[in-house]
Amino acid sequence: MAYSCAYFTRPPGTGGYGLAQAQFDKLELVCRKVGLRPGARLLDIGCGWGSLTLHAARHHGARVTAVTLAREQRDHVEARVKEEGPRPPGGGPPQPLPRPGARRGVRRGDHHRDGRARR
Repeated sequence: MAYSCAYFTRPPGTGGYGLAQAQFDKLELVCRKVGLRPGARLLDIGCGWGSLTLHAARHHGARVTAVTLAREQRDHVEARVKEEGPRPPGGGPPQPLPRPGARRGVRRGDHHRDGRARR
């Protein structure tokens, strides 16, 4: 289950169509809109419980870096990656998530309060 909205492409209850399928449809819509294809890279900041992370890797062959500050969510996503085994295109081991507190990419001080990037 994802925290965010769902995208209903059919009326609920039609042929067993429900919330889980609507959330799948939402993840699929997001991946299509950003043009994911095998080998594409996706940075999922605030990955939560990993729905988009796993969907993009499993169904689109994307190479996903998932970032979260919540240790429980990180552990949950890592366990799902190990269980379900999304792999980068061409094989290889699942990519581990960064540890909480690990500094990669944008730092807290890199943006003004209004959202503009500092120069």
